[in-house]
Amino acid sequence: MNTKIRANHPQCRLSNATLHCEGSLDWSCYRLLVGVVMEEIRLGAEEIIIDLSHVERISLAGMVGLFISGELLEGNQSLTFPIKDEQDLDQLDGWEVIHDFYEFTTRGVPFKKLQLAGPNQGILDCLTLVGLNRLFRVMPKIE
Repeated sequence: MNTKIRANHPQCRLSNATLHCEGSLDWSCYRLLVGVVMEEIRLGAEEIIIDLSHVERISLAGMVGLFISGELLEGNQSLTFPIKDEQDLDQLDGWEVIHDFYEFTTRGVPFKKLQLAGPNQGILDCLTLVGLNRLFRVMPKIE
């Protein structure tokens, strides 16, 4: 199944966005996710909720996509190579991103501007296994 990501803006406010994902979050689409988040940031998004209620499965690449999205929205840019557009993703060293990912999940300093909503139990278990539940507020459904 192809992954689809569509954005909507509650109360027509560009400062808040909800991204509705459908399919799988994996290697084939993590760039799509990061690209949509980057576009929302360019449009003025200050807070984003990623709706995972229609995501069937997630891989490590999908979780890294969530992590990079959180980093971009928070403005941390702790990644070893600053990301300004989607082409910059080609310059990232996967192992360095995994190292940054590990460092952040170990510290457990939560992202304040990116939230996850509606993951199924399997996805929630994966997020918990790698520690992303300590970085993201995970809501059972969109509030």
